[in-house]
Amino acid sequence: MKTYNVSCNKLTCQLSENNTPLGRLVYAKWYSQSAEIQTDKVYRISISGAFGHKIALKQENEIAGQSKLNWNMSMTVLLNGNEYTLKTCSLLSMDFVLLNAAKQPVMGINSTINWWNYDVRYSIHLPENQQEVFSPEDLLYLIHNCNYYMMMNIGRTETLSAS
Repeated sequence: MKTYNVSCNKLTCQLSENNTPLGRLVYAKWYSQSAEIQTDKVYRISISGAFGHKIALKQENEIAGQSKLNWNMSMTVLLNGNEYTLKTCSLLSMDFVLLNAAKQPVMGINSTINWWNYDVRYSIHLPENQQEVFSPEDLLYLIHNCNYYMMMNIGRTETLSAS
């Protein structure tokens, strides 16, 4: 199994493999939905849609990835011409699974959250025998989607607790 690690603070997420940095996800400000991915290339992440439920990954003006939040709180993700579903492993979990079009798991993303410092650590697990190939940009884009999901879920939880 291939494993990547991501360490996030309020504004930056650092992707590494075996302690070797592979790229960064940088937010302009805390709780921003727009971001930039920095590897050997630079990608921009922007939010659109009536309720901000669509996320685009662009390099210059080319769309490299797209995702949207679905009504059931899963996310449909388009990367490298393939469609995936990103969803949580259980109702209260902030661990994620990425499913291919055949609904087979191709990636697991486990999170450890320190809410006090807003420090999130992710472990990304890819099976050795899988055929899908994910670049550092793809992995950081998926982490952005996980962060987005958490932010949306926190807002939903705060709304429910205020009722």
